[in-house]
Amino acid sequence: MASILCVTSDLAGILYSSVELARRLVLDGHRVTVASFVEARATVEAQGLDFVPLERSRYPDFIAADRRLGVFKRLRRLEERRRDALDALAVEDLLEAARRMAPDLILIDGELHEQIIALAGAFSDGGPPIVGLNTFVSIWRRPGLPPPNRRATPGVGWQGSRFGMWLLWQALWLKKQLRAGRLRLQRVGCDRLSLLRRLADQHGFDFRRETDTTQWLMPFTYRRLPVLSLHALEFEFPHQPPEHVTYVGPLLLETRRDRTSPEDRAQLQELYDTCRDGRQKLIYAAFGSFFTSNLGFLRRLAVTAAERPDWELVISLGGKREPAELGELPERVHAFRWLPQLEVLQHASVAITHGGINTLDE
Repeated sequence: MASILCVTSDLAGILYSSVELARRLVLDGHRVTVASFVEARATVEAQGLDFVPLERSRYPDFIAADRRLGVFKRLRRLEERRRDALDALAVEDLLEAARRMAPDLILIDGELHEQIIALAGAFSDGGPPIVGLNTFVSIWRRPGLPPPNRRATPGVGWQGSRFGMWLLWQALWLKKQLRAGRLRLQRVGCDRLSLLRRLADQHGFDFRRETDTTQWLMPFTYRRLPVLSLHALEFEFPHQPPEHVTYVGPLLLETRRDRTSPEDRAQLQELYDTCRDGRQKLIYAAFGSFFTSNLGFLRRLAVTAAERPDWELVISLGGKREPAELGELPERVHAFRWLPQLEVLQHASVAITHGGINTLDE
């Protein structure tokens, strides 16, 4: 039996997958503690897992306050500002929790760069292995794979040629370099990438050796950090994953805290009953936090659905918008602030989505 610390953000996709992984590890006889931000507590404890709250980064607040200073004042106070910015990254509470727990293994969301660097440095000499968790499609530059943000298919068109895919990766690298340079100037030495380098120096983490800016993830990936990909390799274009990446398949947390209001729950059940005999088709539309902001698109979708008398369209606004923001909706079109996605998918005939990987896996 191992003692495992699982560190995750509170974003729904990675949180649900991490909690499901933790739950299965407990069923296998291990002791698992989940560390995350306080908003994740209810989700974690609903599975009977131990929870350690983490302080959320104060870096956005630092940037907002720092922006009000003049450029020359920021230059004069550069070292003081860097100390304040590093403190705002808020990694010490996780380090203290990890030292206190002394786990045999640390699993951590691969985008929590501040926490990864601090933990890797603190436990570099004989400490527990650290394994990253990835819920994206392949984010690594591999033969036969275009960058995941480009609509290129291997073997199709010039972008799908070997040279075309090489150009796409080069363009991505250049874009990342330009973005990093712009932020360094805008934030006068207190951009996140510069701070991560300083944090690495503080904790004895070899930043140059261990990080790689040529891959897809912003601002970098890790060259040697073992990674569990919580995604299906069969959904990828055919390729050989990097040696440090292991695919374990989608991890779906089926029992979740229901955030649906009683009124919405009653309306949803009525829709299930309406569509039970198959004459009415339940169409589910969800776009995460990205396309949910495009209210014009959602209104056009509603008008289209209204033209089909055998459709009942339900739109999930992902907890980001209020249904009233869409205005008056046609008959048989129903908008909800939040919907229990796994449940609705069991009743729906069609799901319309922007292609978010967590929805596709579910």
